[in-house]
Amino acid sequence: MRTNQVSFGADFSRTFYFLPKNTSAIQAFPDGEGRLRMGTLTQLPMGAKVEMSGDGFDRRTARITWEGACYFIFRDDIQEDYLYCVNAAHAG
Repeated sequence: MRTNQVSFGADFSRTFYFLPKNTSAIQAFPDGEGRLRMGTLTQLPMGAKVEMSGDGFDRRTARITWEGACYFIFRDDIQEDYLYCVNAAHAG
C-alpha cells in the first residue's frame, strides 16, 4: 500500500488519503473505559480526506479518522488501487 506521511516533529507522522469512491464504514465510539465500541454503518463520501489512525478490529479492517470521528473500514478499500494519496502540501 502506498502512503503519504507528513512529519509533525521528531516522533510523529500522519498518513492521509482522499477516497475516490463512496466507502462503507462502521463508526466507532470510545466507551467509559477507553475502548472503542462499534456504532452505525455509514458511507464515507467520495473525496473525503481521511487519516489512517490505527489497526482495525480484525486483520481485514483498519481504523481511520474523518472530520474528527473514528471509523473502521475494510483494508481492501484502502489498497493503492482504491485510494489517492494526499500531497504533503495539502495534508496540513
